[in-house]
Amino acid sequence: MNARFFVGSVVAASLFAPSFFAGPTHAEHEATTCSAAIIPAKTKHAYRNIGDGLCEGEFQREVGSSLDLISLTDGALPRPQGSSVSLRLEWLATDVRGVQVTARVLELDTYYRMDASPRDGAAAYRWPLAAMAAAGYSSKRIAVRAMADVAPLPSKQKRRLLIPVRAQYEGLSTNGSLTPFYYLALISGDEIDWVRASLWDETAAGREQVKDAIPVAEGPFKPTYPITVKVPHSTRGPGIYTVELVARARTGDSAPLRVEFAHE
Repeated sequence: MNARFFVGSVVAASLFAPSFFAGPTHAEHEATTCSAAIIPAKTKHAYRNIGDGLCEGEFQREVGSSLDLISLTDGALPRPQGSSVSLRLEWLATDVRGVQVTARVLELDTYYRMDASPRDGAAAYRWPLAAMAAAGYSSKRIAVRAMADVAPLPSKQKRRLLIPVRAQYEGLSTNGSLTPFYYLALISGDEIDWVRASLWDETAAGREQVKDAIPVAEGPFKPTYPITVKVPHSTRGPGIYTVELVARARTGDSAPLRVEFAHE
């Protein structure tokens, strides 16, 4: 079995393209918002710093054959009924620093993303949607994720982890609702035959396997088509979830992927 399909994991972030998967250190967060690894598109709405801790726009990036985690939310992302001027993104994780929020548009052959650096101590971020609307993109199909320096376990030092976010379009009713699940969204440049996932939970009570098989929609999945994995909320208190995934590409390549995130 060829193991080149995955080039690394969210935990081993240095093996990924550093822009999207390896959130910045706190020092890097203080210094800049825009990702140096992103190549702006040569368009009117190119990826750029638009002020107030926000960078967004069109960029040049080819989707590789690796499986990429592009979204981690607490509950399903809402679908707006109309047009909104902003999207409120909030997180339940407390005592966090260096939060970095990243979003991208989920449309075929579309490379539009946002990077924001909320102020330390903030529990939410308001993303103005004017720049995306001016570029001709809709916020109805997006992916969003966040990373932060957080200590989810007692007597543990802070470490760089993913944190789930909740989203709400300001001033609009939506057809989304909170559910007792975290939603992970993954994409690949290859066609995927199937994905398998298992779940481990580390809390103050110790580490244990919660599920040896998390339901995932049946493949095959076309290239760049979002693959959703639903992870149930923990009943054991704050801690760290580890989702271990294995996928098989149509080419026959496969290898494991490991995703860690803090949970309340």
